[in-house]
Amino acid sequence: MKEKIEASEHATSGMKESLFKHIISNCGNNQIIIAENEIPNVSVVDYSSVNMIEFTLDDNNGRYGFLKTYRDEVND
Repeated sequence: MKEKIEASEHATSGMKESLFKHIISNCGNNQIIIAENEIPNVSVVDYSSVNMIEFTLDDNNGRYGFLKTYRDEVND
């Protein structure tokens, strides 16, 4: 069962931005996997030193999914 979270408990955009900045500045050359629907804007966080791979479920944008050959079945 998924825990219900009150609106007042959600992370603010400032908290998310600070977390991403901290990870980029302090985690060295390690692989970090972040499961997040929306990442902080590039105008606030500098991703220039990051090898970012976005999973988009779109063959023409980012990477479709974790497994390169897997595609969702389309049932019409």
